[in-house]
Amino acid sequence: MNEVEKLFQEQQAESDRAPDFEKDIHSVQPMMNRDEAVNRAEEPFRPQQAVSGGSMEKQKSSVQLLLNIAIILKTLQTALEICMYRFPKPAISMTRTSVNIAEATEALRKPVLILPALLSFGIILLFYFLLRKQNMETTELCVPLMIVTLLLPLITSAVGIPLNLLITKWVSRTQSQEALVAFSLVRSALSAITIFAAPVVPMLAAAAGMICYRRKYGTAQ
Repeated sequence: MNEVEKLFQEQQAESDRAPDFEKDIHSVQPMMNRDEAVNRAEEPFRPQQAVSGGSMEKQKSSVQLLLNIAIILKTLQTALEICMYRFPKPAISMTRTSVNIAEATEALRKPVLILPALLSFGIILLFYFLLRKQNMETTELCVPLMIVTLLLPLITSAVGIPLNLLITKWVSRTQSQEALVAFSLVRSALSAITIFAAPVVPMLAAAAGMICYRRKYGTAQ
């Protein structure tokens, strides 16, 4: 009888502990529900941390499209500027001046005159390849590159303005008066084709911003 009573007491003790265990489970459940509710409430305010593969490729394609359009526009503007120096007759003739076109054409074919155009194109081409590389394999350098891209107008002005002044001074000292007049006429005509290059820097800056956004909130590939 002692063994039967002992077994009965053990079963009774186990049955007494069972409600406590169930009570613990039910006490934890509301806490889990509250945490889940908080996570769901905060979810709309969290940035999207992961981007699907298809969306990532679409973003890369959009950035590359901006870069391609920018370099095409800059190439077109540079080509027109070089052609205008090589063949200045139309620009000079439209002004109805008495400039000797043959002499002015020969003077304006000096390679040094197209140096600013080539330098400006070289700077844009450099940023094109840098941004293209970041678009393909984004690194922490994308943020400094975006800052420098935003400062690109200041950089090109700091390089181009002194160079243009030196070239103008060189033309005025080494060429004839007619060549100087023709040079001024061509420079005035060139201002009309800057419309092609106007969107270039904003496009590069937009591409740099998209790359940085993807680096911060997406999954850089």
